[in-house]
Amino acid sequence: MATPEELNKGLVVMYPGALNTTTEMVGVHEGLREAGIDYAIEVVQWGMPLANFLIPTTFLAAQRPWATIEANRIARYSAEHPGSPVTLLGFSGGAMMCILVAEAMPENTSVDWVIMLGPGVSPAYDLDPMLKCTTRGAVVYWSPIDFLSSQVTVALGTLDGVFGPSAATFGFTTRNEKLTQIEWSSANLQNGNDGGHTGYISSASWIRDFVAPGIVNKQ
Repeated sequence: MATPEELNKGLVVMYPGALNTTTEMVGVHEGLREAGIDYAIEVVQWGMPLANFLIPTTFLAAQRPWATIEANRIARYSAEHPGSPVTLLGFSGGAMMCILVAEAMPENTSVDWVIMLGPGVSPAYDLDPMLKCTTRGAVVYWSPIDFLSSQVTVALGTLDGVFGPSAATFGFTTRNEKLTQIEWSSANLQNGNDGGHTGYISSASWIRDFVAPGIVNKQ
């Protein structure tokens, strides 16, 4: 449970992958705390485990009402804590939730920063509407050797209902000055990120050194 002091400093909302378990994000939470981030940190489950694979072509439309409710909740937080930064962080399928929630922010509200780790979203998904609802923009971490993600989305579909490789393996085609895309490299190995799909969430030290600094440092 977040303390009033943490809530006054800022908020990081984390959306797990398609398994929709809070345990998926334990390493991320640990890494953020190791980096000294003292904001409130929440893990928000957005559906039943693997629900998106059961109705891949209609899942996106079905999930938008939830995203609107979530966006309104975050807007209320911002109204109650003016000036406190809000970061949305999503892993795999949770990256789609970051996009949908940011897109659904009420008029004249926004989030500060969106972070997507191995997004299970089609590369051609248009990120411009989401980016307009951020003050700082978004960063995407992707890996060309994330073979698991490619195999799963080719067979079962991305969160936006496209059967093919995802942005987790190729990045997004959107080109926007508010979008930063970071390709995995062997330099990440020293922090335990092997470039596989779960490499982004299994190493607290990688989160600490590569992700956390961007949350608190203005760019």
